[in-house]
Amino acid sequence: MIDPDFLRRRPAATLAADLCLAAGILRTGLRERWLDAEQFFSVTHDIWRALFLSTPEFPTFGWIEIRHANASDPAGFRRVLGTERVTAALAAWALTDLPSARESPRHARFVLAALLSVARNEWLWVAGDLQIVANELSAYLAITREDSATLAGAWRSLIRRGRALGRLERLLRTRPLAEWRARVTQTQLSRGELLWQDRAGWCITTAACNRLPGVKVPVLKLQSNDEPVQFLATSTVPIRGMVEGPLAELIAEILTDFE
Repeated sequence: MIDPDFLRRRPAATLAADLCLAAGILRTGLRERWLDAEQFFSVTHDIWRALFLSTPEFPTFGWIEIRHANASDPAGFRRVLGTERVTAALAAWALTDLPSARESPRHARFVLAALLSVARNEWLWVAGDLQIVANELSAYLAITREDSATLAGAWRSLIRRGRALGRLERLLRTRPLAEWRARVTQTQLSRGELLWQDRAGWCITTAACNRLPGVKVPVLKLQSNDEPVQFLATSTVPIRGMVEGPLAELIAEILTDFE
């Protein structure tokens, strides 16, 4: 599910089945302790990065967007792939019960990937009859024994915050990174901090540090693999440092998932 040739040629209906199968396997594997949280995050990120976030030729587009944009019948592509069953699978996958994002940078990146996927492919996450989606979710609840009302509320929050992240990204792209950086007065970066880095995209810090000249901070890039890269701390744009003015409401909504 991360191979370009596979994803380029896979029929939409079969890709829909692949998504449902992957969600079921990974949620069951985590529940039964066949894999731990770090393995779950790593495998999930590899799949989601290819499908929703980034490809070698197009660093800011996943294969779903590329396939949709180039389909001879985009509406037909959405009908086949954007079914209630796929929406339920993605909801169950994204809302896996794990420790808070603040406790794990990889969990924070997992949450961020889900939000950005909603922002870019909302038709895939909010498909068809929501009562049918709820019924489909019951199969996953049987695996995890989670409360249906709690999961429904979390799903609504995911969609709302995904939309907010999409609006925020569009606003951030209207001005150069240097201008946003000049607005930041925050002097410390927390572990699990959400960063906007323009061409480098969205990032998550993996360690706390002072945001001072000469200091470097390790980050996980949303568009890259599990290996952290080093950024100059003063070059970062922490979203938490811009909770003022017209961005305040959007940022406050999004940051709820990273506290």
